[in-house]
Amino acid sequence: HLWRAGVDTVVPPFQFARIASPTVAENGAIAFAGVELEEGRRLDPDPELDIFASAAGTVRRVTLNGTEDDAPVYDGVTLYWVGRPPNPGGERADWEVFAGGPTPPVCVEDGHGHRLAEVLVEYTAPGAPAVSTVADADGCLEGIDRAAGGTLRVRLQDQRNLVRVFHATRGTDADIVYFDAPVSATVTPLALTATNVSIPPRADELAEIYHHTQRAARYALETLYDPRSIVAIDPTGARRPVLAPVDVVGFDLTGGTRYSPSPPTILISHEDSLSHLPDNNEWHEYGHHVMASSVMGGGAGLPPRGGCARNHAGLYNGSSSDSFVEGWAVYFSSIVSAEVDADPLPELYTVSPAWTIDLDAQWIPTLACGGHEDISVAAAMWDGYRLGVSLRQAWISLNRAAC
Repeated sequence: HLWRAGVDTVVPPFQFARIASPTVAENGAIAFAGVELEEGRRLDPDPELDIFASAAGTVRRVTLNGTEDDAPVYDGVTLYWVGRPPNPGGERADWEVFAGGPTPPVCVEDGHGHRLAEVLVEYTAPGAPAVSTVADADGCLEGIDRAAGGTLRVRLQDQRNLVRVFHATRGTDADIVYFDAPVSATVTPLALTATNVSIPPRADELAEIYHHTQRAARYALETLYDPRSIVAIDPTGARRPVLAPVDVVGFDLTGGTRYSPSPPTILISHEDSLSHLPDNNEWHEYGHHVMASSVMGGGAGLPPRGGCARNHAGLYNGSSSDSFVEGWAVYFSSIVSAEVDADPLPELYTVSPAWTIDLDAQWIPTLACGGHEDISVAAAMWDGYRLGVSLRQAWISLNRAAC
């Protein structure tokens, strides 16, 4: 019997083996070769086992028995599990050890520390034709031998065709942003050898835009559009919403960041493409897309003319339609921040580096252009979330055919 407590989050799949060549680690303790981890991964503290790592011939302790000491383990470092003296009455065999895959997988990132989940990839091994594959939900690729080398072409489109990313202007499939990079433990645009982005340094920003948008899309699909979650909207199924694909244009020069419903397109301005702030950009605009892909509708234009008749004008407009559309987008973005990004302070909605909105504050709309009526809507819905009303429950209520 092998004690496995605390290791299930390390590196699947799990394999068990008897290793015949132990190494002396510390104070005569015997250590057995274990598994290499991906760069930057951490081990959970384990009260049962001392774990050591060996790199360049030096053995160092990684975790300590019964403590919270948890040092990072870097790419290429081999782990060792310390053997115990013979204990015939013990519940686990002393010389049976955990062993996993010999090397970490090849993973794709955006250059800012984010994995590109479900992104389309072509792998070209030396002297071989290109093979199409797709990154998994963790942004990693199966069946690619790092030692063999080769090149990966990463195309900023997900396998479900929910998100496609373009540079400067929306185009055809041939214009979807891609970058080529050599095979390594972590593939990013920072090491690209070729790209169809006219200004190559922007490839990493476009990859980050893919990352943020795809996470929102996957969350929306699984939470709101799964038939099991929305069947209550319309028992006949006749008006069941379908999540449409969306094109995302980074570094758009035709106007500010916005959503256009026909065809579904998110346009992110040059400034916002460099901001690394998804709250008021990718996630907010995807909230408009979710509303447009629903019985609610929305996002297709301003409310009836009245007052200053413009976006975000609040009480000056002829109705609160615009405030509801914008308030929903802020609310959706904040839910993504809480549920997907695990932000410890999701109520702080970041509009820009100098402007943050606290949805837990009391927002009273005023009779002024930009009088915060849309923030009042978002804050009221956020209050519901704080009280236990999930995004799915709000979605079902707002999308009933008779509403």
